[in-house]
Amino acid sequence: MREESAAGVTLDWLNAWLAALGVTVLVPEVRLRWTGDVVPSACFVLRADSPPLPELVGEALPSVEHLRRLAIARQRADVKELTRQVSLEVYVERARMARQSKDTSLSSTLTDLVAELPNDGLPHSPFDPPAPQGITLWQRAVACRKAILDPAVDVDASLSGRGRRIASNGLGFDARRLVAGVRKASPQIDPVIEVLAFCGLALFPIRGNGSKASARGWTGPGGRRGSFQWCAWAPPLDRWAIDALLDMVGSPRTTAAVARRLGITEWYRTVPYQRRGGADVTRAYGAERVP
Repeated sequence: MREESAAGVTLDWLNAWLAALGVTVLVPEVRLRWTGDVVPSACFVLRADSPPLPELVGEALPSVEHLRRLAIARQRADVKELTRQVSLEVYVERARMARQSKDTSLSSTLTDLVAELPNDGLPHSPFDPPAPQGITLWQRAVACRKAILDPAVDVDASLSGRGRRIASNGLGFDARRLVAGVRKASPQIDPVIEVLAFCGLALFPIRGNGSKASARGWTGPGGRRGSFQWCAWAPPLDRWAIDALLDMVGSPRTTAAVARRLGITEWYRTVPYQRRGGADVTRAYGAERVP
């Protein structure tokens, strides 16, 4: 086995943490651990004879054509358009498609497990916040993928912290896209990190108990401080081990001692963007270390 570090993928950046998980979703043989630095960064474990990680990830990165076949594609042949406001009828059509193709994109964004259909459609995950002009999460992901010109080269640059940034809203929840101190500046995002984060959302379905929607890992609304927490871990874990770990750390029975035994070394939590008035539709999740 060998390790490839990703100095640009740090724990204090929620989208980068999701992107690291996205790597394990795209390349199942890759395992992920986090360094013991003051601010941990991602370290990927591969077989000794594997190609370089950027090459593996670049090859596995979903193409625009693949994204157009997803169940959350805004337009699909023979089904109604999936806009931001999703009716139960449209959801049922897309759920049927998702089950047939084992597509996790729909469950990562929407749920029908609620008592009543709200006036603005079915509830969305906090990782699928509203965007200006009703642009959907799928449209945002496609725009990010189109901005990736040379997958292997761009992935290498992004993992090392040298990623090219473009003027875009990205997936719509990265606090680092907002240029500090320049109110009217265009948002700036790393399209590779955004696409990998989109892939990482496969581990965060939104469900419901028949009356209220609940997204995995979220203990409250996106606008409340600390509603989502994420962690670093020392042992190298593949996608399915990470999936199991997320279940265990989300349990109210998980104490600090249990977390230590699981190899968890550090925690961060969300700090929501504070809107500047009722007309401000900006959404963003910053990060702060949990003491």
